[in-house]
Amino acid sequence: MPVLLLAYPLLIFAAVRWQLPWLGMLALLGFGAQVLWPVLRQGKPWAWLMMAVLAAAGGWSVLTGDGRALLQLVPVMIFLLLAVFFGRTLLGGSVPLVTRIAAAARDIPHERILQDMQPALLRYTRRVTQFWMCLFLIFAAEDLFLMWLAPPLPWPYIINAVNFSIVFSLLVGEYLYHSRRYPNPKHNNFLDFARDVAQFDYHSLLDD
Repeated sequence: MPVLLLAYPLLIFAAVRWQLPWLGMLALLGFGAQVLWPVLRQGKPWAWLMMAVLAAAGGWSVLTGDGRALLQLVPVMIFLLLAVFFGRTLLGGSVPLVTRIAAAARDIPHERILQDMQPALLRYTRRVTQFWMCLFLIFAAEDLFLMWLAPPLPWPYIINAVNFSIVFSLLVGEYLYHSRRYPNPKHNNFLDFARDVAQFDYHSLLDD
């Protein structure tokens, strides 16, 4: 299965270079299947819905014959997947994603988060999770609008460079705020915070 991730950029390039949108559609579906396979196998409705969205996007590219749109679908797919991962943890009975990361960084077991984490930090991390979900949905909608507005122009790529810069700046800004409002003794600087974010077991989200 990992070969699908490696083949994805090559298939997209071939689809655009030789105007073979059907090849790009296969690349999209293969990428989605690789990322979502554990939950697809479990029959999770949200995972199959995401695959249906990818199939519809690839099908639209095939019908219109516009292979260039496939390149612009990449950031849309990334932002939608991120919004889904954040949003799923806000459902009833689940623990928000940012809350889980904050708990793991404080060595609080998952089953003890609601009991051991201070209420103010619980509320704050829930709001931060909601913020990131909304931001990623806005970015995805923005990319879809740009695809419709000006597919031949470089604006979508410029805007996405700005978007990812905004994401990084917000990460730094959020760290500066919470490190003063809710300090963690384990974090001496932003690199410590980034390490804990990167080391969090995101695969555990697929088991919810």
